Amino acid sequence: MLAPSSQTGRTLGEILISGLNFIKVRPGLWPSGSHKMKDKFTINDELMKEKMIHLLKMGVPQGCSSIPVVEAFCFQKSGGLRIRDYWNSKDYQFDEFMIMANTYMAIYRIIRKDSKNDKRKDFDWYYMLQIKQNIQTIKSIYVLIKNKCYFDAAIIIRSLQSRLLQLLLFTLEPSSTDNWAKNPENKEYREGNIRKKLMNYGIEVWEHIYLKGNTIVHSNWKGLEEYGLFEKGFFPLIEYDKNLILVCAKYFIGITAFIGYYVNQDENLSEKEVDQYSKLFNYFKNMLLADNRVDHISFNFKKQQIDETNNINNSIEYASFDFDKLKELINKIYSK
Repeated sequence: MLAPSSQTGRTLGEILISGLNFIKVRPGLWPSGSHKMKDKFTINDELMKEKMIHLLKMGVPQGCSSIPVVEAFCFQKSGGLRIRDYWNSKDYQFDEFMIMANTYMAIYRIIRKDSKNDKRKDFDWYYMLQIKQNIQTIKSIYVLIKNKCYFDAAIIIRSLQSRLLQLLLFTLEPSSTDNWAKNPENKEYREGNIRKKLMNYGIEVWEHIYLKGNTIVHSNWKGLEEYGLFEKGFFPLIEYDKNLILVCAKYFIGITAFIGYYVNQDENLSEKEVDQYSKLFNYFKNMLLADNRVDHISFNFKKQQIDETNNINNSIEYASFDFDKLKELINKIYSK
């Protein structure tokens, strides 16, 4: 088990005001200008209010916007992205991704307490193992998308997807965590076998996204063509690719956050926090990760299959992640 580190972020979340109304009701709670917290970094009051107002306009439930905003300041302090670079109406898809990303950073703090449940100890160890990888991925996606480097961004998405699927398997089969740790080269934990196991649970694995990423990894010219190989210039702006990468990242980081929340909510959250996170995750499920959005079609739509006679199969497959099914499976496994 990884040793728990400072609880600064959690203390910060408890100290912070919860929602815009609280700012209006108690404007004297914060010193004017800025507020210095225990870990010696400064949160600018005006910037914090600006970002919380923006999140409220995006539909984040009242009283919940402080969760991602706090983590945004922590992320900036740790060498991540500047909070001024997002939640500014310049790119709604990236703004949504960063709501998800910063909430994920808050979720990982939930599991930094020693669990009394052996299954959760195995889960927590593997979940923490992914933290640095995923946080670096969040920053990398921003840098690559901003610089129109879609090929490399697609490879990172493939890696992120692989980590998520492994996390899903180890969540549903806690004993696999220890087996994998002892023998990570075991064929049982290769990506193809993991996808097959998850499909047996009825879990969506987005194989079409995996195969799309594979074409980039292996320099298949048809796959490279889809990501702009033959477009004019070295760094063309391709909105379709940009949108697909951000939607993939939003879903994969978001589901990673859902997993951590579902496993640990009843053990490591107060009643007030459960209510706060419950509202936030319902918003994610119904809005940010809704399958029926037009801008999510490129992520959820599976290409029509070609049958043995080279005719297009008329059935259209549509990927849909079942959050309720995942929650039900997790509750069965981790219930006390």
